[in-house]
Amino acid sequence: MKMELLNDNPNKDLLHDLWRQTFNIRRLCIRELTITEILERFPGYSHPEMILAEVNESVGIDMEENVNALLP
Repeated sequence: MKMELLNDNPNKDLLHDLWRQTFNIRRLCIRELTITEILERFPGYSHPEMILAEVNESVGIDMEENVNALLP
């Protein structure tokens, strides 16, 4: 994932797939690591689309879909 994020035009489908695959380990690390350590280990947290994917995985809410439905 780190290598893909370094690309100028990363493959978003690949990133989302890798993000889903690391969901459980990220949940465990968040409980034990500092914010700086989490961002170093999981640089996807620096990208807004990965934060939205995290919300979707965590609580089953598609934030982008909900915002688009609420805004004219």
